[in-house]
Amino acid sequence: MRGALALLLTAGTACSEPTIDGLPPASDPDIQYIEWMRVPTKRADLAFVQRIIEDSERTPVAFVGAEWCGSCKAYKATLETASMKAVHAKVQIIELDLDHHRALLAEMNIRPAGVPHWEGLGEVGVSTGHRIDGRAWTADTEAQMSPVLQSFFDGA
Repeated sequence: MRGALALLLTAGTACSEPTIDGLPPASDPDIQYIEWMRVPTKRADLAFVQRIIEDSERTPVAFVGAEWCGSCKAYKATLETASMKAVHAKVQIIELDLDHHRALLAEMNIRPAGVPHWEGLGEVGVSTGHRIDGRAWTADTEAQMSPVLQSFFDGA
């Protein structure tokens, strides 16, 4: 118990600078964030995706999932871990829903064979043709997903 308390106190002192939103400063080197933007199901268009890309300094990658997808849920459940945050350090994830964004996916030239699906995006929000899906590993675990996604994101 003392170890956990010490960890919390250390983390608390590392983020002691006041911030407007209560979050630690973005420049804090000990905190890693995943840049993730879910495209709304209403009024979603290519211009919205392009604004996300323009506002980020990271490499844009589309994540296509679905509410009913168990593998998508398993992937999202791993995103709080340090290793998955490190894997996502250089990418801006733009989440699209297979069932609700069919027209937008077609406009972006993304044609997933299934979900979960990741696809590299160019600066105008259209697919680069660099893609991967959940068939790239045998189990939806962090240990299986992490190295495969790292390799994919490095080439995006």
